[in-house]
Amino acid sequence: MIQLEQDGFVLLCEEETGSKGLIIKGYEGGSPTLDLSGLEIAEIDRKAFLSCKILRKIILPGSVTGIGDWAFSKCQNLSELIVNGDFTGGIFDRGVFDNCGSLRKIAFSNLCEDATILLAFAANRMSNDHLIRGNDLGEKSWFEKWDLSLSALLNTDDTDGSNKTALCGEEDIFYAGVGMIDGEMPGETEEYIRTVAKNKCILVFSRLKHDTDLDPEMRCRFEAYIRDRGFGTGHDFAWRTLKEECANDMELWQMYLDIVKPQKDIVNRMIEDLNRMQVQAKAFLINTIQSEDDGLGDLLF
Repeated sequence: MIQLEQDGFVLLCEEETGSKGLIIKGYEGGSPTLDLSGLEIAEIDRKAFLSCKILRKIILPGSVTGIGDWAFSKCQNLSELIVNGDFTGGIFDRGVFDNCGSLRKIAFSNLCEDATILLAFAANRMSNDHLIRGNDLGEKSWFEKWDLSLSALLNTDDTDGSNKTALCGEEDIFYAGVGMIDGEMPGETEEYIRTVAKNKCILVFSRLKHDTDLDPEMRCRFEAYIRDRGFGTGHDFAWRTLKEECANDMELWQMYLDIVKPQKDIVNRMIEDLNRMQVQAKAFLINTIQSEDDGLGDLLF
């Protein structure tokens, strides 16, 4: 076993048979960023970084040809994986990013920005391995499959999947994105349903924002999904998602207003529904309706 010190990590490696590349088998220590771009890495072995809570960003060299089963699973703070090389089909094995709730980007040199972001969402919020293991990643056909997968997800009941698990050795990975509480599954609780519903809304918002090759009919369907879950509806999960998960993304706020087209009195109620810490969102909404006679300035504080 070879030990390499890099960015606060002690990497446990083996040489790949028949090549000069290394296989990372595991690690000790750690730091938020791990930059391996200067090393000749051939593979990241299965479970190599499983449950590495400290890791936020990892940069891999283009020499990497395989990332094993559950290699980064349960890395709850991992937000970016960057590969300094082109994507090649088959690089990812099963469940590589399961339960990586903070993941927002999986980048390769030959992918557009929208593809890198939607790939990350496919990996940890839709758990569709076929979207990260296919050969057409970043092509029009891939975006179409992404949209079909999201459309199928939107058709499911929000309680579906509450008891689905996949075993990866001694650890249980929950595809629904909900872990165990004191050794028990949460079941079809209200909190679980809210989590699933908000996850769907985040995916829809993300696709509408990163809309490369988005078919007009799919766009209409996704916009209708947001509209039907807007502020004041009986199931206002799009509004809850916006204010609880996307409070500082003004592009999404503008998108929401463009889709829902709320009346002025509804916008005032939306402002009142925000908490005192959401000053930026309040200011944005106020600016959309403010006139000389609005007299809404005191709602900022």
